[in-house]
Amino acid sequence: MGFMILNAAGERVLPGETVIDFRGDPAKLIKAVRGQAPGYSGKVLVEWPKDGWRQVYYDKVFGLVVRWMPDVPADFPVQPVTSATPEQPYTIATCGTCGRSWDDALVTSYTPAPAARCPFEAFHPLDLP
Repeated sequence: MGFMILNAAGERVLPGETVIDFRGDPAKLIKAVRGQAPGYSGKVLVEWPKDGWRQVYYDKVFGLVVRWMPDVPADFPVQPVTSATPEQPYTIATCGTCGRSWDDALVTSYTPAPAARCPFEAFHPLDLP
């Protein structure tokens, strides 16, 4: 199961980006460690630029929200792709919500995606704002 990290504005935050803690100190986001669940807060691993120290913190320290994002099953007709191939550089589409990409030229029951809908909507986090 993967994670989706959102800032206070609901925008996606990616590993490697700079995040600011509640004191105003910047840190580099390394990865999400745990998503929110009933009774549990999300956690993130960050690296402090001054000394390169890496430490795990609650997501709220940086004004973030970590959501669980279900994996796409191996037998699902459409699989996420990481980048375009030289043969099909213009057929890769990316969802603005989950960040997953797919080959929209592949003809399945889910693609080409009508009205720019994500074929992975069934695997989006249920608690998105």
